[in-house]
Amino acid sequence: MSEGSTIESVLKEQRVFAPPIELTQSARIGGMEAYQAMADAARKDPDAFWGDAARRELDWFTPFEQVLDWSNPPFARWFQGGTTNLSHNCLDRHLHGETANKTALIWEGEPGDVRRFTYRELHAEVCKAANALKSMGIGKGDLVALYMPMIPEAAIAMLACARIGAPHSVVFGGFSAEALRDRLIDGEAKAVITADGGFRKDRPVSLKPAVDAALAGGACPSVTSVLVVQRTQQPVEMAQGRDQWWHALVDGQSSECPAEPMQSEDAESQDGGRDDVLATPREEDRDDERGEREGLDHDAPSIDVRVQQVEQRPDGHEGVPAGDLARPPEAGLE
Repeated sequence: MSEGSTIESVLKEQRVFAPPIELTQSARIGGMEAYQAMADAARKDPDAFWGDAARRELDWFTPFEQVLDWSNPPFARWFQGGTTNLSHNCLDRHLHGETANKTALIWEGEPGDVRRFTYRELHAEVCKAANALKSMGIGKGDLVALYMPMIPEAAIAMLACARIGAPHSVVFGGFSAEALRDRLIDGEAKAVITADGGFRKDRPVSLKPAVDAALAGGACPSVTSVLVVQRTQQPVEMAQGRDQWWHALVDGQSSECPAEPMQSEDAESQDGGRDDVLATPREEDRDDERGEREGLDHDAPSIDVRVQQVEQRPDGHEGVPAGDLARPPEAGLE
């Protein structure tokens, strides 16, 4: 390259691709002008914007009295005085009309098996799982740890926990028994939902033995129950009085379970800390997979309002239950 020559960067994309007119006409936000109008409204009066969105997009058992309490910054408290339930908003409000029989969840496992659930079917499975948790002595405020592959029962378990007001904790399925044990102790988990194993690269990978090792010797005295999904049909040990098979306990439960009214700032889950110990290891801890947790509360309505703002389609069908509530555990299996 000769002296004084310059390199032209081609990394700055300036082209604009206009969507088809038929798409913009049916879109929830029909173009940049509509988007800018929403952004301007939110900027001008955030309380009015998010209050209207919350009333419009969510079902409330008790209406909220205040959109945002910012009296103690940086601690924001949203939708004060209101009660709702994310499981109800993901499922129940879709049961009265055509949406009830639309597909809510499509899942394909690594071996190629496929399962589909309509909203009505998913609601029934979630209620049965919620009743199973109740039969295990799990109630509002009790932490349930999920150490699972990415199977439908993982999403069902999350929604079931939310339904009865039990915070859920997603523990990365690749963590060792020691890492799982530390998180169970840290969160004072009362129950663990796991599986015999999952599939990765066409091979079964065990999960239940890691749970057994984590609980060995009474290391996690708060854990009184373990619920096990049979996925790979690998042989596993089942501790008498503690372990139960998902299909044996859940399938026989009632398909009706009222959703627990939750205060607006009740934690449905957290990243790290007390209620959700899905953790990213610190750099210095990555070798032993035992990273420290940093707590981050996920309160129910503020997340669901934001999800609804971006997920809803023009026909009113949101597809799979979206957002933090129903995200699959990042187990690396399936």
